[in-house]
Amino acid sequence: MERRTNQGWFIRLFAIILATVVVGCRNQRESMTTQTQDAFETIRAAVQSWVSGTDSDELIISSSYLKQTIVDDWDHQKGKYQIVSVRTPDDYDRAGHIPHAINSYWVDILTDESLTRLDLNKILILYCTMVMAV
Repeated sequence: MERRTNQGWFIRLFAIILATVVVGCRNQRESMTTQTQDAFETIRAAVQSWVSGTDSDELIISSSYLKQTIVDDWDHQKGKYQIVSVRTPDDYDRAGHIPHAINSYWVDILTDESLTRLDLNKILILYCTMVMAV
């Protein structure tokens, strides 16, 4: 497998974060300003362009694969993967999370504090699930 540069990982991380936001977390911030919406649309277009140039299936793994191949074999896999929940800290604490996952809320993930917690030498697995009140 070809070794990727840190810049390549950062670009992939950024694209995955934005894809996660669009798919799972887009309703968490409804009060965006027009300027923020314009910036988001610009970034979204760039991410879509980048993702269309890759095999999007390589960016997605199933929950069963995650559990059976990575989480259940964590002692052998922890050197290769880092699991990151991009939900709110409250959702991470209250609703639970995937074993061994760290929490880095998607809104704050590109801050220096959050970036220092990410190991760019590992494959980052980001996930976001919506918690529905019944």
